[in-house]
Amino acid sequence: MPRVRHFFANEYIAPEAQVVVAVKSQPVERFVGALAGWLTGEYGQFMLACLPGSARHEAARALIQAIAESARAAGLRHLLYGKLLAEHDPGYELLQENSFSIMRSERFFQVAVAQGANRVKELMQRYQSAIPANWHTEAIRGRPPEDILDLISPHRLMAPEEVRARWQWEKPDAYEPDLSGIIYDGKEAFGAFLVRQRGDSAICDVRVVNHPDPRLSGLANLCLYHHSLTAENRDQSKSIRWVVFRGGEKEHLETVNMARRMGASEMPIRHSLGLAL
Repeated sequence: MPRVRHFFANEYIAPEAQVVVAVKSQPVERFVGALAGWLTGEYGQFMLACLPGSARHEAARALIQAIAESARAAGLRHLLYGKLLAEHDPGYELLQENSFSIMRSERFFQVAVAQGANRVKELMQRYQSAIPANWHTEAIRGRPPEDILDLISPHRLMAPEEVRARWQWEKPDAYEPDLSGIIYDGKEAFGAFLVRQRGDSAICDVRVVNHPDPRLSGLANLCLYHHSLTAENRDQSKSIRWVVFRGGEKEHLETVNMARRMGASEMPIRHSLGLAL
């Protein structure tokens, strides 16, 4: 299992995941690929990793066929890949070869932390008087994941067990506990901004605000960005130089507009890939 786990370094794998490996026996026996699959709601979710080389496509085909058979036997109707992929990602080609199609697409924007922080501070100074006095933000380090589970569940951004797993700070793919924040109206959470550190970047996994007033919703997003980008919180992760935002290709215009206001540059679109069984 340690050798198999190496295939999925820095990727989220559910603790209950079942693992299948592809083994090439000649000229020397070795692993050429691995697939870890688990149940998320009505979907069979999985991660796939294959070594480069001539057997890569054959290994992927055999592994996907194996999980598809198991999923059908369990009565599942869909398989869903465990992360978003850009079209230049080698995994995207492997999945398309095996009849996977795009279920949804998301846009990504990257901005330098210093540039984004300056812009957010300007906006906070401009709109400070319009922010309700009973709002406040808190770092997730001092809050339980249950504060946000009901908030994010309607959006299907992440399964509860994955959220809880990423609330364990010692793990390599955990949320950054000081840059990630929750906004409260009194004691009720109504927004969350959750980021992970990847190299010198803070990757935004979740940006959700649930407020009926569009203007106040925009201000809540501003408060969350301010929490994440202020010097006090950035001092906890001085190696972070970039912030990467994500938003739906056609929806979540608040994310897109805020990223543009901060001078962010757009990155390649990434896709969620699924297969109907």
